Amino acid sequence: MQRNILFTFFFLIGIAAHVRGSCQDYTDCDSCAKHVGQFLGCRWCVTTNKCNDFIATGACDEALTVTDPYDCPMPPRSGYGYTDSFARFKVLPLISAAQSDNPQACLTNAMNGAKLKRQLSVPCDSKGDTCSGYTATSNYDKAIIASFQGTKGTWQAILEVLESFEAKKPFVAGGNVAEYFYNGFYAVWNAGMKDDLLTLKAANPDYELWVVGHSLGGSLASLCAALVIKLNMWPAEKVKLVTFGQPRTGDIDYAKAHDQLLYYGYRVVHHKDPVPHIPLRPFGNFHHRYEVWYNNNMTISDTFELCTRSDDDTCSNAGFNLLDLEFSDHLHYFNQDVSGWGNSGCTN
Repeated sequence: MQRNILFTFFFLIGIAAHVRGSCQDYTDCDSCAKHVGQFLGCRWCVTTNKCNDFIATGACDEALTVTDPYDCPMPPRSGYGYTDSFARFKVLPLISAAQSDNPQACLTNAMNGAKLKRQLSVPCDSKGDTCSGYTATSNYDKAIIASFQGTKGTWQAILEVLESFEAKKPFVAGGNVAEYFYNGFYAVWNAGMKDDLLTLKAANPDYELWVVGHSLGGSLASLCAALVIKLNMWPAEKVKLVTFGQPRTGDIDYAKAHDQLLYYGYRVVHHKDPVPHIPLRPFGNFHHRYEVWYNNNMTISDTFELCTRSDDDTCSNAGFNLLDLEFSDHLHYFNQDVSGWGNSGCTN
């Protein structure tokens, strides 16, 4: 018996030493994380940029330990970087316009006279709530716009959360997405947004496509951007996606497929906005890259953190606590009340 115990002890020591030596052979995150599933596997530490075995991993904070290759830090493509000025002075008025019954006012006052094609508002759930979006053209920016409206009312917010617990629906661009977002997007898309975008593209074949949205609208925008690339309606290099306060839209397979399609895609998160933290990850929900976190009031001089991992526990997820979130941060982006500014015609 004692001999068997000693044999097992030294056998495990030998295995651990072998794993340690093997892990140290991997000098990049992707190679290291691919061996997580092996016996006693490897772990990548993003602060030391080293591949550790299961013993040495204890020296690296759990939030900074990568165990899935998809979670490895990955900088945006060269030439497709995020800028505060684009989000603040272009995306904000486009998103605010979607919250209004008269998007043209914001387009005229804050977007150099961009022209509205059509705003669509269609029933999208069992309570009769509507999902909405508009299309427009900015000759000044040489861009076609698809902007989606955010959550309207308490019941719509509740249904979004409840339906995230149900079975997800397969999405043609890849992975599976929450049923509410799936139904809401296709309600708007099939009501005429697809046709309007094709019409605008035929008239302006060289223009970029900007896809934007806040809250619920952020999820719908995420689906739209992925779909137009998947269907070859626009080349990836000409599509820009920016969302504010976007909830988790699909599962990890959707997140991976989305990131393979998009060249330019950013999820802007304001300080303690609670909505990007729902639906919860334990229920199979996951964010795609890239989060841009403003851990401040988002005034003109405030800084931001660009998060190059996936839905990890840094950036806005750091120290996540449901009791320490601020819904007012969801309503205000770039120092503006998103809906109120839109209803004012983007003038105050």
